[in-house]
Amino acid sequence: MLKTTGIFLRKMLVVGVCISLVEIASGAGFAIIEQTTRSMGRALGGVTADTKDVNAMYFNPSIPAWFDKDEVSVGIHFLKIQINYSDKGSSPSLGSEEGNDIGGWSNIPNIVYVHPFSKEFSFGLMLSGTSGTKTDFNNYWVGRYTATMTDIAVMDFNPVIAWRPIENLSLGLGLVVEYAMVKQDQRLDFRQLDYYNSYGKATYAQYGLPWGGPDHIEDGKIKMDGDSVAVGFTAGISYKPLEKTTLGIGFRSRMRHHLKDMKVRTHGGAAVKQFLGTPVGQQIMEAQGWTDFRTHGKASSYLHLPASVTVGIMQEITDVWRVGLDLAWSEQHVMEDLRAEFDEPMYGSKTSDRLVMNWEDNWRVALGTEYDLNDKLTVRMGGAWDQTPIQDKYRNTKMPDSDRYWIAFGLGYQITENLRADIAWTHIFYQSNSTHQQVTETETLHGKFGACSDTFSLSFNYCF
Repeated sequence: MLKTTGIFLRKMLVVGVCISLVEIASGAGFAIIEQTTRSMGRALGGVTADTKDVNAMYFNPSIPAWFDKDEVSVGIHFLKIQINYSDKGSSPSLGSEEGNDIGGWSNIPNIVYVHPFSKEFSFGLMLSGTSGTKTDFNNYWVGRYTATMTDIAVMDFNPVIAWRPIENLSLGLGLVVEYAMVKQDQRLDFRQLDYYNSYGKATYAQYGLPWGGPDHIEDGKIKMDGDSVAVGFTAGISYKPLEKTTLGIGFRSRMRHHLKDMKVRTHGGAAVKQFLGTPVGQQIMEAQGWTDFRTHGKASSYLHLPASVTVGIMQEITDVWRVGLDLAWSEQHVMEDLRAEFDEPMYGSKTSDRLVMNWEDNWRVALGTEYDLNDKLTVRMGGAWDQTPIQDKYRNTKMPDSDRYWIAFGLGYQITENLRADIAWTHIFYQSNSTHQQVTETETLHGKFGACSDTFSLSFNYCF
């Protein structure tokens, strides 16, 4: 019976480790494509073909070739995600507390520098946050055994070289070095362990110890954190077939992350600590080789992030009015499954396991426009549809993603001849979705998620 203790705990940990990696990966999921304030005002419509936006090199590394002076851009994006969960018939033993206002604030910075070596060659360098979000549930909400807190941060270092062999064509190639960090907590249901069911309740009654109640004192906790570095590349082309028409295409390669030494810590709650202090508990600890009700170990896992292709067009309707369109595709089907392995015994066990993902390729379509009111002030607006790669039956509480619908507005102001400021606001509606998740061997979580997010962007560009 004691063997089940390790098996159940391992499965809980494996799911946590794998989901931590998935959250780095999600295309529509938690990926941050808000890389340019200027184009955010158009919901990123036409960003791949915007030869006047230095930050567009994230999508198309051939963009720096169109600049004849040094330019630096410093920007920040304040992202607020709000997620609400309504229970629709979960197992009663999980409790009844729902999750409201789960999301949190994230600050995503980016810095870009462009330097033209000559009329034909330019260098670009971008340092940016490409994924970052935080979800924070109440410790006693009904889905606490699947998630309580998740915090993701991903930064990219992206140097590029752009070449303009002829007047209306440019080519670009760049290196991408990506650093990812993840932290997450979730509750652990010690009631599901064989030794606890076999000895716990009787022992609690025998020694008059508390059991159950609204504080869920029998719950334990799992904490995990780790980081990873991955290397890839980016390539792009910009072409002007007509004087007022620009076409662009950008490619970002797959990225291979390896969380090699992810720290995993578990501990029992107050009830577990009291139980293991009894003579019966001491016998179990001795049989399992435990010295404490806390455990410390390491886990590792690999993840291949999907490649993506973006094509766009920027069309000047008049000298003061421009319209942009972008279409993006991501090969999310590579996310078939994830495997995790523990490098050190956890509660006397060591294993590996598999988490099924079965994601599907996804698309994003964006349309935006901008208009120069005068020589200094430009207004922008746009909308987009962003498809989720997650199938309904594989959706979970750590990543309750769904199709997204964007609306965006922005302003640009030329402060001086060399200094420009841009601001943008983007609101994203998430299509409501349901989850039906096996939380423990005997309990299921069944509910509905609703979400929205707001991004406030600000940047300053200086031309030397």
